[in-house]
Amino acid sequence: MKVFRPIVLVDGELVLDDPWPSRSSFTLGDVVKTLIELDDAEDPAPVDWWHGVRISEDDKHQVVSMSFHRFLSRADLEVSMFEPVAFSEMRALIRLPQDPVQPQDAWQRPPTWPPPWLWLYRSALYVTDREPRSSEMVQCALLIKALAFREDESFRRLREEVANYEAVEKVVREGPTRQTIPDDVKLLVWARDGGSCVRCGSKLKLHFDHVIPFSQGGADTADNLQLLCQTCNLSKSDRIV
Repeated sequence: MKVFRPIVLVDGELVLDDPWPSRSSFTLGDVVKTLIELDDAEDPAPVDWWHGVRISEDDKHQVVSMSFHRFLSRADLEVSMFEPVAFSEMRALIRLPQDPVQPQDAWQRPPTWPPPWLWLYRSALYVTDREPRSSEMVQCALLIKALAFREDESFRRLREEVANYEAVEKVVREGPTRQTIPDDVKLLVWARDGGSCVRCGSKLKLHFDHVIPFSQGGADTADNLQLLCQTCNLSKSDRIV
């Protein structure tokens, strides 16, 4: 079972974030059809992206906009900010054609509706590579959260990398200026390193050491800090290890 995050919320619009995953059994058209055919929820969520979806592929310069009903309830929105929610678990209704004269044109309800392969988590849409079995729903939710956390971690590392580059530029421009390490960064480093020296394991006379020395432009970020005991810290000096 694989999961993908092809559609994200950007400035109030649902946007195709990456090329559609070729390994998925479902298409962008399947997602669009699902969103259009969902009906209003009894207690619709106060979100600003009801008026349309913009799906663009930069390489093709194609933009498709469409409108859909207020299918997401307040309860579903609240839950989806903390846990992945499958569309099959939402309290959405389906609009069916009402014309009894031409039943052959009526939309046929799939075996499972709404589809269990489409999920909402943190204002992004996720799809699976195939329709999951009921016993696999918990696994799907975990895979979606793991993917979201990896994206968050990648963004966090990017911010810290940029912060390090900016710190180097500042040192070159203004010279080194020692600042106090923020308390939240200290707590994160302490918890990550287990409150002990990362070299020898000592828990005595611990220092917050810069991996890239402050004098060489190293930033006060968690990725550039480590716990060293006084002995290990003095032996390191200003070397980058």
